Amino acid sequence: VINGTDLAYCLYTSGSTGKPKAVAVDHGALVDYVAWAARSYVPEAPCTMPFYTSVSFDLTLTSLFLPLLIGGSIRVYREPPSGPDLTVLDVFADDQVDMVKLTPSHLNLVAQQAPRIKRIDRLILGGEALTTETCRKAQATLRPDLALYNEYGPTEAVVGCMIHQFDPVRDTGQAVPIGKPSDGVILKLVDRGGNTVPVGVPGEVLISGRRLAQGYWQRPDLTREKFVTLPLSINTHDRDTPHSEHRFYRSGDMARLDEAGALVYLGRQDDQVKVRGVRIERAEVEAALTNLPGINECYVAVLEPRTPQQLAPVHRCPECGIGSDVPGVSFDRAGLCKVCTDFDAYRSKAQGYFKTTDDLRAQLHEARARTTSRYDCIMLLSGGKDSTYALYQLAALGPRILTLTLDNGYISDEAKQNITRVVTALGVDHRFLSTPAMDAIFVDSLDRFSNVCQGCFKTIYTLALNTALEEGIPLIVTGLSRGQLFETRLTKELFDRPNVDIDAIDATVLEARKTYHRLEDAVSRHLPVEALKLDHTFDRIKIIDFYRYHDVPLSEVYRFLAEHVPWIRPGDTGRSTNCLINDVGIYVHKRREGFHNYALPYSWDVRMGHKTREAALEELDDDIDQARVHQILDAIGYTDPEVTAPTPERALVAYCVGEPRPDVSTLRAALAEQLPDAMIPAYFVGMDALPLTANGKIDKAALPDPRGGRRHLSAAYRAPRTAAEQALARLWCQVLRIDRAGLDDNFYDLGGDSISAIRIAALARDEGLPVTAVSIFEHQTIALLAQIDQPPGDDGSDRANEEVDAFSLIDLSTEDQDALGDLLDGVGSDG
Repeated sequence: VINGTDLAYCLYTSGSTGKPKAVAVDHGALVDYVAWAARSYVPEAPCTMPFYTSVSFDLTLTSLFLPLLIGGSIRVYREPPSGPDLTVLDVFADDQVDMVKLTPSHLNLVAQQAPRIKRIDRLILGGEALTTETCRKAQATLRPDLALYNEYGPTEAVVGCMIHQFDPVRDTGQAVPIGKPSDGVILKLVDRGGNTVPVGVPGEVLISGRRLAQGYWQRPDLTREKFVTLPLSINTHDRDTPHSEHRFYRSGDMARLDEAGALVYLGRQDDQVKVRGVRIERAEVEAALTNLPGINECYVAVLEPRTPQQLAPVHRCPECGIGSDVPGVSFDRAGLCKVCTDFDAYRSKAQGYFKTTDDLRAQLHEARARTTSRYDCIMLLSGGKDSTYALYQLAALGPRILTLTLDNGYISDEAKQNITRVVTALGVDHRFLSTPAMDAIFVDSLDRFSNVCQGCFKTIYTLALNTALEEGIPLIVTGLSRGQLFETRLTKELFDRPNVDIDAIDATVLEARKTYHRLEDAVSRHLPVEALKLDHTFDRIKIIDFYRYHDVPLSEVYRFLAEHVPWIRPGDTGRSTNCLINDVGIYVHKRREGFHNYALPYSWDVRMGHKTREAALEELDDDIDQARVHQILDAIGYTDPEVTAPTPERALVAYCVGEPRPDVSTLRAALAEQLPDAMIPAYFVGMDALPLTANGKIDKAALPDPRGGRRHLSAAYRAPRTAAEQALARLWCQVLRIDRAGLDDNFYDLGGDSISAIRIAALARDEGLPVTAVSIFEHQTIALLAQIDQPPGDDGSDRANEEVDAFSLIDLSTEDQDALGDLLDGVGSDG
């Protein structure tokens, strides 16, 4: 025999605390709720409801027990094996039930699909705040006579204890009331001192009655804290109850009583946050936003400042020195990083990529035969140690050299003196190249890559290619180190095969270079790039890396410079680099990404034997002049609250759903008319829909960090739906180290680069997806990639070279390699 006090179930909930606890509910409380729900929602005849959510969610209790206990039926939906749970869309598409219980977030998702329904005529909304906008949109898109019930109740009060049916005539505010207590439920609204609040004043909701849970399973301390005994008062909103001591559950929810005697939900008590010393109710900011034209739904979160990585203990690989603060780096039990252990397995294969001085002589001989200029080649000279050493060794081979240096406005005086002394000593011609668009390029590079090097190197490559075209010079030589070659293009995936075709790698490098120079960015907007869009430009001009043909350790570079070259390590930049703005890139990268942007290339220099671990770590030990960094940031016009603020602090971020997507400046201006400055969010993220948990509530963990991947995205978030889209999104997240990738997110805006495309292509091959590195360059969103219908290995071009086809994956992978080679060509100490 089952008694009413016997335990019916334990349901785990974390509420707003994030710490799970089991709510113990007895049979009497469950029966009381179901009986009340039957009287409220199905007073005339049995109904059919869908069983589509987890039994670990109390929304399901209504869908499961209510129809079965009144002679109705349930329609069972299968849980999807993977990906986002969008079963609720199937429920409405089928339209084979009478009533559905769901969350407001679920309803927003359904209303976006706009299915017209005939059989479904009642919806029970619970679990989150319900807005009148959501209700009106649902009635407009689903059916005009759709009955919408706002049911309020925490798990501790057994699913629901208040109800309000939406009335489009009377409910004119922003929030739909949660109504009046259900049968046998007593409510109190109290202030922080426990005093009952009057009509219109916000207070915490306290719940009493025979529907309360027994407490928390095996948590007597928490039960005593949350379930308290208090006297009733005259406005308990249950006039038939005599004054006495009653057991109340402290919900932590805030509400106010309106003039009609209904409660209006105001959010969580612990939703009040302190930002810059000001106490803020997030719900108040959300209400102001949703009242603005074009905003259908929003969620305001608090963004905590990132903990400086240097304050946390950092483990460093004993071989290469890379630290645990670098994302994606893992270590074995011996403390070695996985990059080192992996490289040991394919080191011998990778050596086949490199060539000899005789091969370099052959390249120079071919250039001499093809030149129509007085120069055989261009050497890109940054003035740093690597490019200076490379220039001397190249000159010793006898070509006629034109050296080019990008004057980005921040070349140090001592670096310029080095350049002048070196080219004079060698007797080679030299030019400083510049562009008035450099500030815009810096800002774009900081936005996209959190450093300035990417922008600088694409600029010098673009200017150098145009110079070569104008003057008929057939060859450009760079000073990219071997360590940087591995950091930017030579991935493990390229060597995970019995036979490695180096010619195929070179072919794909060329394809990648073409695509790279056609990408839309600040360089393409401000510099002449028309000729770089033509294939024959890259047939006429070769770009090669000196250190592919010459293997030398750092110690020998320094010895040679000291003994044979009038080069002096610059003292006005604090390192071997030539550039004063370089510290800006380091500072921004550390501040935003949490680790040094030279950490990866330097660790590869160590693996290649070109640097000692100690020398690499010494170069990473920066003493950044923050005052000068902020002066430069101001000078180039760069603004980012996370970076330009003197110290990290908490900030508000608003995730907004609207169509069309509202302009951020417009939102700020509109909010400024309603809210004080401290309540205006620092970040606004446009989204097609807010992410949901399996239970249909806002998935706070899935909200994108505005400081990371989606900060600079122009497209609102659209979730992947098909199997191919979901698989691609998963691979993007895995490789790009982001939480989520939307259908319309641009690969490069998410932080993608050539090396990332290589890895994605390799992983896609293993899953049978027809995606190559070339196709990622050409189709830079998941939506476009998922539409590709070609066999793995076919890059979609007109090339019919069997050798390249046979090596399609590396072909596709490596092409990006050089694209990133271009991008990061000076990310090392020579940058």
